[in-house]
Amino acid sequence: MSVTPFALEGFEMKPFTSSSGRRRNIYRSGAGPAVVVIHEMPVTLPYVLSSLARACVNREFTLLALNKTSPIVDYLRELAAHEHHECGGPGVGALDF
Repeated sequence: MSVTPFALEGFEMKPFTSSSGRRRNIYRSGAGPAVVVIHEMPVTLPYVLSSLARACVNREFTLLALNKTSPIVDYLRELAAHEHHECGGPGVGALDF
């Protein structure tokens, strides 16, 4: 059974699969350039356990800013390129909370 949290009402959910095969649901609302929102708070227990072994999102944003790479940064770059193509605009914004 799939439950859409109240906070996501009004958003369109679509799957995004990266070239490495990583599949995640993305949520869209509104118009204009894409903004990728990344949260550090895991939702499910398996995700919590897998997240403990990874570095925090701030590290990934630092790598992104320094034009370095990691599996997460590669995924974010690919997602940003995909969403830029879908939404248009001068670029893609990113927000960590």
